[in-house]
Amino acid sequence: MGRLIKNHWARLIILSAAGWQVGASIEGFFWPKVFWDFITHNLDAAVKPVPILQIINLILGIAALAWEWPLKPLAGTPPHRSIELRLLLYPLSALACALMYQSGDVAIYYLIEFARDKTFEAKKMAKGILYILVSSGQGATTEQVHRWFANTKALIPGLLAATTYSALDEQKPEHLVVYELSDSSDINLAQILKNAESKNFDSAELRVYTLYSEKTSPKHTHANVAGDNGERVFRTLALQPGPSLPVQDYNDWYEQEHIPLLSVVPGWLKSTRWVLKEAASSSHAKEQVEKKLSHFLAIHEWESMASFKTEEFMQATNTPWRDRIIPKIDKTLEERRNFGKGREI
Repeated sequence: MGRLIKNHWARLIILSAAGWQVGASIEGFFWPKVFWDFITHNLDAAVKPVPILQIINLILGIAALAWEWPLKPLAGTPPHRSIELRLLLYPLSALACALMYQSGDVAIYYLIEFARDKTFEAKKMAKGILYILVSSGQGATTEQVHRWFANTKALIPGLLAATTYSALDEQKPEHLVVYELSDSSDINLAQILKNAESKNFDSAELRVYTLYSEKTSPKHTHANVAGDNGERVFRTLALQPGPSLPVQDYNDWYEQEHIPLLSVVPGWLKSTRWVLKEAASSSHAKEQVEKKLSHFLAIHEWESMASFKTEEFMQATNTPWRDRIIPKIDKTLEERRNFGKGREI
């Protein structure tokens, strides 16, 4: 929660600075003045007779407003999420503001944001996830499962974040943890599985995925992982193209139609797609049958179940293109789950 508050305040600081910068630029067209003219007049040519500095500040201010509001076409895109681009743009904005009389104070706001972004530069977008499903059975309590989830963090290199979920459906396994990774190449599944087998869990499924695509709503940044009312839904879909469905056709439908349509449904927060890299599992069942898995996993995050009853959701899940794709999905590998009660650990 602390990270969410910091990010939200940083966004408000930039929106305030950008609004001030735009207003100062407009005023500068009528009263051109360099902040440093009490020291030298060599910079006066930047504001008159051609308002070069005013135009630069106006463009940078509008860009920052569109970026942080954000403008709808930018929302959730890689540039919108990029810390690196902010580290490039905001120092330039601070410099431009510091040169013009009307916007001198705005430079301080941009420098505050620059320092904040520099602090969070190391936090990268997850390039992979370790996805673990556990069925506690009679031998372990929910508290013990979640304690194991928390302790397992020490075994995971490149860990960015970890969130636990509980099943909202009646299916097993009923516990899920998602570890977000900066790099999935160093995960030792055998070690983690051995650790899980030492517990009294009925079953444990460990999967490592690499990122295929991501689309995020601006609301997602400020959303509690459980939702304000504890209603947030973490829906996972594992769908595998069957023999008659080319993988490229499946991916084209998902990327070009399905996710764009989902993104306009009220309550949609985020959609990520992942590709299976490796998997391992254990079970206390007498006869263990190796579970075959879909190569693809999609995770859709929603504010609540109410989204699934909207007209927009019905339209997103009833299209001619979808009707051509879904019948060709391998039903034996299909996996549809709803989780909730998210909690960062």
